[in-house]
Amino acid sequence: MNRKRIIDKTMVARAVISKIQDETKPEVIKAKHIKEYDMPSKISIKGENNGYIPDIAISFKEKTHVYEIELDKKMATEKWRLLSLYAKKNNGNLYLVVPDYLKEDIKKEIQDNNINAGLIYFNT
Repeated sequence: MNRKRIIDKTMVARAVISKIQDETKPEVIKAKHIKEYDMPSKISIKGENNGYIPDIAISFKEKTHVYEIELDKKMATEKWRLLSLYAKKNNGNLYLVVPDYLKEDIKKEIQDNNINAGLIYFNT
């Protein structure tokens, strides 16, 4: 029986955090979809109320990396741009974590919109 695996942000966030902990020693891990972790801070443009809470924020002594998990074709370029600027300001990077079938579409979108983001993809 060929059953399609259901992928959700909690599952992907746990995998990303596990890999980061295996490879590095972050000082602080915050995650939106996992209740054992504190919620990352909302990131917004100064003076504006609306903003975005990243899925994962990983802090080291001198830098903060932001991870955003995208599981559908909706291209959130404004959100990515803001998260990318925040990460850069904190000496870190934005990483978009996507399923393999979205990799090319999202890669094209970040290139077309000149968004500074790394792409991490997983097989489905």
